[in-house]
Amino acid sequence: MPTIDVNGTVLYYERIGQGPSVLFVHGLCGDADGFADQAGRLSDRYTCVRYDRRGHARSGRGDAPITRSLHADDAAALVEALDLAPCLLVGSSGGASIAVEVALRHGHLLRGVALSEPPLFSLDPEAGQAAMGEIGPRVEQALSAGGPAAAIDAFLSHVCPGLWSILDEEGKDRYRANAEIGLTDLRAPSVDITAEDLAGLTLPALVVTGERSHPSHLSVAHRLVAAWPEARLVELEQSGHVTYAERPDDFARALAAFAAGLGTDARGGTTGRFDVASADGTSLAVWVEGDGPALVMVHGSIADHTTFDPFVEVLAEDLTTYRMDRRGFGASGDGAAYSIERDFEDVAAVVDAVAARTGGPVALWGHSYGASCAMGGAALTDGVHHLVLYEPSLGLAYPPGSIERIEAALAVGDRDAAVVEVLAGILEMTHDEIEAMRASPLWPVRLAAAHTVPRECRAEEGWVYEPGRFDGVTAPTLFLAGSESVPEVVKATAAAAAAIPHAEVRVLDGHGHLAHKTDPALVAAIVREFLAS
Repeated sequence: MPTIDVNGTVLYYERIGQGPSVLFVHGLCGDADGFADQAGRLSDRYTCVRYDRRGHARSGRGDAPITRSLHADDAAALVEALDLAPCLLVGSSGGASIAVEVALRHGHLLRGVALSEPPLFSLDPEAGQAAMGEIGPRVEQALSAGGPAAAIDAFLSHVCPGLWSILDEEGKDRYRANAEIGLTDLRAPSVDITAEDLAGLTLPALVVTGERSHPSHLSVAHRLVAAWPEARLVELEQSGHVTYAERPDDFARALAAFAAGLGTDARGGTTGRFDVASADGTSLAVWVEGDGPALVMVHGSIADHTTFDPFVEVLAEDLTTYRMDRRGFGASGDGAAYSIERDFEDVAAVVDAVAARTGGPVALWGHSYGASCAMGGAALTDGVHHLVLYEPSLGLAYPPGSIERIEAALAVGDRDAAVVEVLAGILEMTHDEIEAMRASPLWPVRLAAAHTVPRECRAEEGWVYEPGRFDGVTAPTLFLAGSESVPEVVKATAAAAAAIPHAEVRVLDGHGHLAHKTDPALVAAIVREFLAS
């Protein structure tokens, strides 16, 4: 049984895999086994370490009074003792609160944190009081009637009904066995972390929450993301408080995508993130992965940089991809007033920043609305040596009333309906295609970006090509179009190609608007061939 001495106690841990390190921190009454499934999913690319927190299961308790700060010091000591730095720290519930404290006090040991619903009620005291007003009497009554195990039953069945419903009695007994230390954690003073504390953090953070969670947990998650400069939120449908157990596939995909943007990947190529200031001061996040010449990538509507994940898996074998989050998406900021010209400036700023880092002009790729932005950005900089544009959308004519329906759905808070209107009413996707997208971990990302849809639709529909507008594009330019794309999209692509002298157009037979997703190897081969020309 592997153990290690830290801070006056002995901690049990398990270690599998190879590559950059990930440390998992369990929540109330849990143990290392809770994250076994998630660690197994990452172990082909990462060194994954799980441990029993002090006082839990196979770890010692030690003589010092147990506090969350001591748990945080234990996690930091474990990172140092096992030579895991710089480490991605993953925590759930109370373990996520511990991870936040590690980030604040031992941030030099980390390269990022993934947090599933930390109960940091100091960010929303009213919500915290309401939550404890519900659970406190239940726990005390159960404790008086049945002892510590009954008290933990009462707590977890109320706070984590999704988890409690899928566990068998043996699984529940694992939590009950840690009842005494669980009550100690519950009675410990709450961590006093403020928005001002979080504002100084520079580490990337992924905050995961479940749509069915208690309103207090949802409130804290949103406030955490708002206060943490480098944080992004993923909300999992049909999940409650214990996201990694209730929606393991979705959690794993979100965690893997986040981890891929940090540190060094298993291929030995470059990965990471940096930020670029646009002309109006908006901060733009740029995510780096791969090994080879630079390719800047610009995503389309209702997505962020993660929409290119399958495509980048193929490209990153011999290209370094620089995926930007456009303004209003992902980890990037947004301006007070929008026009597509701001997106043009954003792309030019990222291209110039990457060119400065790599020592010369770069290749530029854009898809859909992102292709429009890439085309406009390429006209503002001499830092592009090849330009690939997949179905840009300027001048796109929308079905009558479609934009108004999107705006009406957003006005009543129905982001799902707004996104479906785009997919079905504009892109003419089938029910099965939409349901497949809904099952993807990117669906919460699309919902989060739904508010940007009307402004981009109106920018496209109101666009008129003016003579000479894109004369600044001097790089060889390749347009891609799907043979199965809807006629209005094909027409918009043709208009864009006519605006750039000597542009080449290539039709992807049998494909529509998303060939880089449905056949990434094909599109990657075309891109490589063009860049080599």
